[in-house]
Amino acid sequence: VLLVRGGGSLEDLWCFNDEALARDIADFPLPLVTGIGHEIDFTIADFAADLRAPTPSVAAETITPDIQDLMQDIDDSTNRMCGQIKMRLHQNRDHLTYLTNSLQQQHPSRQFMQLRLQLQQACNSLFGHMRFYLADGNYRMGQARSRLLQVNPGNDIRQRQENIATLSLAQRTAIKQRLIEAAHVLELQLRSLDALNPARTLARGFATVSKSESLVTSVKALQSGDKVEITLTDGQVGASID
Repeated sequence: VLLVRGGGSLEDLWCFNDEALARDIADFPLPLVTGIGHEIDFTIADFAADLRAPTPSVAAETITPDIQDLMQDIDDSTNRMCGQIKMRLHQNRDHLTYLTNSLQQQHPSRQFMQLRLQLQQACNSLFGHMRFYLADGNYRMGQARSRLLQVNPGNDIRQRQENIATLSLAQRTAIKQRLIEAAHVLELQLRSLDALNPARTLARGFATVSKSESLVTSVKALQSGDKVEITLTDGQVGASID
């Protein structure tokens, strides 16, 4: 089944990015080939389809093998075979005519028997060649039928579906592995952040002193009469430096 559209702007092709359409394509019971826009255009419908062709014409060629060429090969082979058989028949008929004329010109019984033997050999040879050409013709026609069956697009589509399924499984496995690795890294980072959390230090009985919303790290930064804020684990209190 074909789903194609000629080239156009992004807005023209946007309808092929519809989720409902993609689901319908994925659930479609028959193999579906897309040929939307030009070779550089990609839509969600292309990824949901069994096979994406770069253009509508390539999509049509993909699922439609040139049956006429194959049938023409069969016709050509049949014509050649018939032509060879006719040519051989003419040659043997001419030879038979020659032998008949020679027989009529010669009356001795010995020569008659010899000519009769030659005639029998010629007939046997003729039938042998005819059987050979007929068998060869049947063989060629069988090969042509085999080639015709081999170009069936269903075989190629099934192979591509198997390749897509294999790639999809590998992709899902890789994504799961990356998610596991990312979760492990995140857990380590959370542990590191938790270890550096100042709230844990305050919970052990420590406090921080701020003056004018700046953290005080030395007594040299304080003077008598300064107003400071002391932060404990359960809140803040104000204080004055004596």
